[in-house]
Amino acid sequence: MAEFSLDKALAAISERFTPEMREEQRKLTRERIGRLDPNSRAAKRRRFKRHETIVLAQIAELKPLPDSELKQVRMKNLLNRLAEALSEQGDFAGAIAVSQSPDHIAEFTSIKDAIKGSREITCDCPVVRARVGRDIVALNPRFKVKTIETREGPRSLIRCANCGAMNVK
Repeated sequence: MAEFSLDKALAAISERFTPEMREEQRKLTRERIGRLDPNSRAAKRRRFKRHETIVLAQIAELKPLPDSELKQVRMKNLLNRLAEALSEQGDFAGAIAVSQSPDHIAEFTSIKDAIKGSREITCDCPVVRARVGRDIVALNPRFKVKTIETREGPRSLIRCANCGAMNVK
């Protein structure tokens, strides 16, 4: 039985790749390097902008149809989807104007007010101290709800669990 030689194996593999195959591999590598991270801010903004465009096209297709209950339900759903896309891009005023859901309108309004407000804590709810085993732990009632897009860039939306006050940091 012949002994295995790594050099011979690599040479044999290398011979299988034609110059065209190597060029194609280089091209694919260049394309991969230029791609955006799917979780990056630019990729998310691009994704929600594309979603907004799709919803606007669906609304345009729905408008000429005869009025019916089904058309009203679809239009309401599309407008709510458009409001979500606008809010994810940081356009809360546009989301409030478009939304058909009172819950969404209230949420977008409170976020818009939090963005316009000061960056300082807006509630006076105390930090609760609790005993856990032998330790005393401070429980802060304010927590990060999510990261939102604003004109200044991404910000953390902070909400108080006790009173519901919100602000953006």
